Parts: sequence; structure tokens; C-alpha cells
Amino acid sequence: MPALGPTQGAPAGAAPLGVAAVLPAAIAVGASPFTYTAGANIENVYLQSVAATTITVARRGVGIVNQVSPAATNSTVSILLAPGESIVVTYSGAAPVMIKDTP
Repeated sequence: MPALGPTQGAPAGAAPLGVAAVLPAAIAVGASPFTYTAGANIENVYLQSVAATTITVARRGVGIVNQVSPAATNSTVSILLAPGESIVVTYSGAAPVMIKDTP
């Protein structure tokens, strides 16, 4: 019988065999600019800006998100990160809410 590959035998939507899933978890956002680095798995990172906040996100030194949330509105963006990949989040106003999850 051939050996199973990294994703064979795993239920649909599950992390590959041998890889621990990252359950949705809050990310403690530090002072701006804030660097977040993904763990050992691919991660979806969700950023929710709060009213009257400007957020900029850079990956590998290139701006990928520039978001302005007017008063009384919130908006959410998701960013897919490879294992060990980092983003730098710069914000003015209130800190964004950040959550990580395994896709």
C-alpha cells in the first residue's frame, strides 16, 4: 500500500495530516507599526478597522492594503500568509482587531 501524501486521508477543510490546525484566535495588536508573523501553518489574518481609523498593511516592504474607515463604520480585510511570513500593520486612531485562522 502506498504511503499517504500530506493531505490524503484528511477530512475536507481540515489541516493536512501532521499539521496542527490554528483555530480562530485573537492577535494581540501592539503599538503602530505592528509586525505580525505567521506560525508554522498557512494562516488567514483578518483585520477589522474601527470607526475613524486609517490602516496600512505592507508585505515584503510593499503596501498591499490602504484603508480609511470613516466615522461610524467598520471594515474587514483578510490576508493569506505563508508559514513564517510577516506583515507590518500601521494604524492611526484605534488599534485594529486582528484574528488568525487556518484556511
